Amino acid sequence: GKKREQKSFQIQVKIPPGIESGQRLKLQAEGNAGSSSQYNGHLFVKIQVASHKVFERKGEDLYSVYEASFTQVALGDILKIKGLSESYDVTLAEGTQSGTLLKVKGKGLPRLSSAYRGDHYIKIQVKTPSKLTQEQKNILQQFDSSYSQKSSFKNKFFSFFKRKDILFLWYFFSV
Repeated sequence: GKKREQKSFQIQVKIPPGIESGQRLKLQAEGNAGSSSQYNGHLFVKIQVASHKVFERKGEDLYSVYEASFTQVALGDILKIKGLSESYDVTLAEGTQSGTLLKVKGKGLPRLSSAYRGDHYIKIQVKTPSKLTQEQKNILQQFDSSYSQKSSFKNKFFSFFKRKDILFLWYFFSV
């Protein structure tokens, strides 16, 4: 008869870049001995990729959140973004709104067995200060009142042209 022995052992497995959860790696001749042959079978390893504390992965694309100050989004800025393996500069345009997604091409994960790399999407989230000095509150109130006056002028200007009698006159003279 043939005697078989059960043994435990550790092997090192090289995980290729870009592999995703649920995919399997085939390790040739690392499995059990065959029943009628002297060669070992193959060992299949199912991959489970751990989550990251900063990045979320969707395929080859990475997603992260950048907390920007009100001043940065209002005036624009150059952001220093930390990627997986390097840092890079991203331009934040003047007037960027909270929730805007910035796309940085080619800074995501590599596609398995390919030279293609995914993109890094950065969601801009405006960080609101929790404690303000009285001087800071006064400055913000001044800004708000000056901003409100401009927007109310704009609303009055456009509401003038929404009046029905003005529209009627415009239509009458254009015909």
